[in-house]
Amino acid sequence: MLNNGSNLQSTQESGQSNIYAMPEKKDSKLMAIQENVIKFIRVYFNMHDKEITGDSKLRLDLGLSSFELLEMCCSLEEELKIDINEGNLRRVVTINDVVKCLYYSSKGQASPQ
Repeated sequence: MLNNGSNLQSTQESGQSNIYAMPEKKDSKLMAIQENVIKFIRVYFNMHDKEITGDSKLRLDLGLSSFELLEMCCSLEEELKIDINEGNLRRVVTINDVVKCLYYSSKGQASPQ
């Protein structure tokens, strides 16, 4: 899984999302993944009162540490029975970045073709 927390942290602190774009056509699977990720974050990190959207920055807006992000992704991998591409995970900044990692990983792709 993720073995270089400093790389993840520097990307998170910049606040810039540099992972591939959302698919142009949002399918039901993509929307379901986004719903599940937001619900997971609300429950797992006890953020029931916080406004969370796809554009929420994990570190800057939600205050998640690199370790918490890793912990969240490991839990989501187990729950969804998929492997998240480690290279893409290092570039995660927003909720939508996590959604994209899960979406493409569920299709067996490291990134869109």
